[in-house]
Amino acid sequence: MESNHSKGAYSNHLFQFRLVERRKLILSLSITMVVMIVEVLGGFITNSIALLSDAGHMFTHAFAIGISLLATTIARKPPCHHKT
Repeated sequence: MESNHSKGAYSNHLFQFRLVERRKLILSLSITMVVMIVEVLGGFITNSIALLSDAGHMFTHAFAIGISLLATTIARKPPCHHKT
């Protein structure tokens, strides 16, 4: 049973999927950073240790999302003959 799909079409679909996922990571990183900055400002203005500690917690989330974004960037690099 043969399929009408070529490897190139699958590869292109996968590439488009990865671009969508990358955009989602960038959006989630942006939202996380904005909320973190608002919490830091609110924590300093109100002298709230709870807001400052939650901002620190949000920083760990932003750091993890940033690592994921870096990993997707590295994974998108084309293979080279001396590293395969």
